[in-house]
Amino acid sequence: MRALIFLAVLLLINTGAAMDLRGPIVSIGGGQIELNGSNFPGFYYTLGTGTRDTSYENLTMKFSSNGSVDAGNATYTLNTTTGRTAFLGKQYQSLNHLNSPTGMPNLLSEVWSISKSIPGINQSIVLSEGYEIALKDVAGRDGGKEAALLELRKDGKAIFEQAVAPKDFFNYTKNINGSNYTLIACKVDWIFSGNSSNESIKPAYNASIPAFSQYSENPIEVKEGNKYGEFEVKNITNRLIILKNTAALTFPLDSEVSILDGFIKFRTAKEVYKAYAINSSEEAKSYELRGTPASNVASYNWSASNFGGMFYDLEYDVSTEWLNVTIDRTNKQIAKGNLTYETTPKKISYRNPEMAGFSESYFKDELPVIGWQGERYAAMGSAGRLSKILLDTDDKQTLYIGELWDMGEGYTLTVKDIGAEDRAAVISLAKNGLEVYSSVVEPGSSADLGTHTFLYTKKINGVLAPVFSVYVEAVLNGKQGMAQFKYPLLISDSPLEINPGDTFGNVTVISNSDKLRLENEQAVPVYYGETVDATGDIWFKAASSATLRFYPLITKIQQGESYISTSPLPEVPAEEYLMGEI
Repeated sequence: MRALIFLAVLLLINTGAAMDLRGPIVSIGGGQIELNGSNFPGFYYTLGTGTRDTSYENLTMKFSSNGSVDAGNATYTLNTTTGRTAFLGKQYQSLNHLNSPTGMPNLLSEVWSISKSIPGINQSIVLSEGYEIALKDVAGRDGGKEAALLELRKDGKAIFEQAVAPKDFFNYTKNINGSNYTLIACKVDWIFSGNSSNESIKPAYNASIPAFSQYSENPIEVKEGNKYGEFEVKNITNRLIILKNTAALTFPLDSEVSILDGFIKFRTAKEVYKAYAINSSEEAKSYELRGTPASNVASYNWSASNFGGMFYDLEYDVSTEWLNVTIDRTNKQIAKGNLTYETTPKKISYRNPEMAGFSESYFKDELPVIGWQGERYAAMGSAGRLSKILLDTDDKQTLYIGELWDMGEGYTLTVKDIGAEDRAAVISLAKNGLEVYSSVVEPGSSADLGTHTFLYTKKINGVLAPVFSVYVEAVLNGKQGMAQFKYPLLISDSPLEINPGDTFGNVTVISNSDKLRLENEQAVPVYYGETVDATGDIWFKAASSATLRFYPLITKIQQGESYISTSPLPEVPAEEYLMGEI
């Protein structure tokens, strides 16, 4: 039996709340689907610097019918290239490959990569597993051979030091399972001497060390027969690892099903056999939602089907956004009018059946939704006036008398009292602590649809909008009076105005009536290896190579309990910088 011991490749990132990284929209009613690093953000993927992307993982699932996958018809494959592979979204390195490139990769090690440089002498960078590396001194101050004296510490104690000349490497080795392996490495690019002609100024010394790579000293083992949920490791070679499902997988409508020990979750539609895969990351405070890469093509289109950052309503199978780009590869630019973004409002049913009787203007009978740079909004009379949908769910909420429900943007809901014989609830809606509406509402039932909805409307820029509505499902009087609510819908009363001539990133609004259309009015340079602002929140990331490869992305950072869009975070080049050098 062959076994592989893994240590995952990670970035040094902070712990944060979970965020869903969505893959493509797929049919599960029959036929085969495939997830890989290029179309599923949960798998490891980089554009790389060569002619090909770096992606190791592949999941194929053959659906027999109606959301079912028979035993053996789901295959999770991990490819190994020059000792590198990935498993459950994290990259791994074969330690045996480092010592013998032709050897069997049966010992793999987790890698943390960090691109910070040591600020100066007697300062350090904190690594993982209790390690810390410091620039202890710089030799060659008096005309001698230049070298950086680096000191490695473990749990605060110095354990190793090495003088490293410019363009040379610092290497720390340790014995694991009877063999010595390089666990920490960095390259000294150059040494700086801040001498000054002014003798009163004390010279400063520093060394440029742009990246560190660290392999974990605590490997985990993956061997044939190991199980990960319904999947079992069936075969391991020096080129690949194969896992297959040993039991049938079923994906019922309107459900969430986990596979591979919960690493991937499939969410299915309510009425059609469609689904998408998600990975709920809980490790980072920042996330990159990326689309399928365009490789060696000049023109490409993205929508919610191949870009998980765009708005998609799985319940109603509705998407509204579309992005197209054509790049002049000779001049390395996007010519005027060749970068376009469109989004069109679409009507969907209200979750609350009673809201189907809402008869006012633009919100009559149905809710007009529109995606804008990946976020879900309500269209307030036109495509250019958007209000964020803050709350829209089937979930139930129970409130006791006097308890506050904080729903967002200062809005709170309170049950002030319960009438005699559990007949009605006195409900109050407040904004920023001031009551804006109150009403007495009787509870309803599935057989008694009538006036059991608490509804607050407000005229916003000439449009009467159902700013907040909620169905009162039950009330109960007693020692602790309470009311149970369902189908809450809260729409922001501060709409975003988008008018012709407004600019977002490198595109300008051309029209905003029936749909929003934005185009670039000037040529946009595309620098390989750089990120390009497309629409303000959507950016393009290009590979550092002569072959044109790029993908769209939306970067989210955690702010409190929510996430906001931001420009792409800096690259972490340590992995490619040190690839093959340690």
